[in-house]
Parts: sequence; structure tokens; C-alpha cells
Amino acid sequence: MATTDASACGARESETPLVHQGEALMSAFEELGVDYVGFAVGDLDLASAWWADHYGMSVYARSPDGRHEGRVRTAAMAKGDIRLVLVETGSADHPAAAYTERHGDGVCDIALSTPDAAAAFEEAVRRGARPVERPRQRDGVVTAWPRGARAAISSSLKPMVY
Repeated sequence: MATTDASACGARESETPLVHQGEALMSAFEELGVDYVGFAVGDLDLASAWWADHYGMSVYARSPDGRHEGRVRTAAMAKGDIRLVLVETGSADHPAAAYTERHGDGVCDIALSTPDAAAAFEEAVRRGARPVERPRQRDGVVTAWPRGARAAISSSLKPMVY
């Protein structure tokens, strides 16, 4: 499993070529999936309860001590194969704070999965995305952050853990 995300920086040419197979054009995006959808929320406890009450979602992970890096609180929720990550900011300078102030709760991140996050990152950059963070491995998961919208690409050597 892999995840790709989008953010800002300068674009570079990719060295990952597309592979032609008969008439079909194959790429690193051939096996994309949605890993999770992230929501910026004004009140994490209220939003978690709402998703649980209205859609039967369950919290399977929370940020330690309610805060992650002192700036945000997060809760990962799931039902079946559907995963959401709710993000509440504790800082007015966080991008999610400006979003919720202006629009209310809403989608702030779409994390895609693929068997090869590094190849998907290079292909996204080749197609015009700007690299924010080059592919890196942490705890058995390869993540990369190209910018196009707000998204992440990752590939996992083991199940994703939040």
C-alpha cells in the first residue's frame, strides 16, 4: 500500500518512464486507491461523535495526549475499508484553522495509496506536480508529497498505522 500527498515547491523532471503495453499506456497510477480522507474540523470531539452517531464510524487512533506536535489534535476513524482522519488545530497559523474559520468543517487532505509511492511521486512530478517532500520511509511506510491539490502518496511494507 502507498500514499501520495500534494504540497508546494518547484517541479522537476521525472526519470520514471511510462511503459507502453500494446495500445494501453501504463503508469505508476495504475493501482491507485484512497488510503484516507482528511477533514479539518473546528471541534474534534464533536466531529468524532457526529461521524460515529451518523455513520457508525469508530475511532481507532488518536494523537497522544490529545495534541500532536503541540499544534493539532487528530482522530483516525474507520468503518469497513473507509478511513477518515479528523484534524483540529490548536494554532491560528495552521492552514486547517484558516480553512475551518472561512468554510467550516471540510475535506483538507486526500491520501492515495499505490504499491510504489516513489514511482507515483516521480510520475506526478513528471506530469507537472511540484515536489514538496521526496519519497522517504518511516516505520515501514514510504510517503511522498507532491503538490497539485492537497494530497499524499504512500506505499506500505506493512499495514498503515496512524
